[in-house]
Amino acid sequence: MTRLTVFAFAFAFIAGCDTGESTDEPPPAPPTPDTSCNTDGDCEVKDVGNCCGYYPACVNKAAVTDPDAVKARCAKEGTGSVCGYPDIERCACKDNRCERAQ
Repeated sequence: MTRLTVFAFAFAFIAGCDTGESTDEPPPAPPTPDTSCNTDGDCEVKDVGNCCGYYPACVNKAAVTDPDAVKARCAKEGTGSVCGYPDIERCACKDNRCERAQ
């Protein structure tokens, strides 16, 4: 083999190697839903997710939730949680925080 051929093979091999980007890092943390409020009308029940799947919580009606991201992070980290969820019929604004109405 000529040196040029060896160089070409070496270059092709190196070009196909690892780029240094790690795939072992957990996915980014899901957003923490906003629970702030001024009135009861600012609050609603949304699925915020947990390691078991569906998990309702009282949050601001404009809050961003990402239950799929929560589930993906749990799967990647190999974590679990207690399954089951509260039965929330409605939410109320108490001390400027959305909470389950009694």
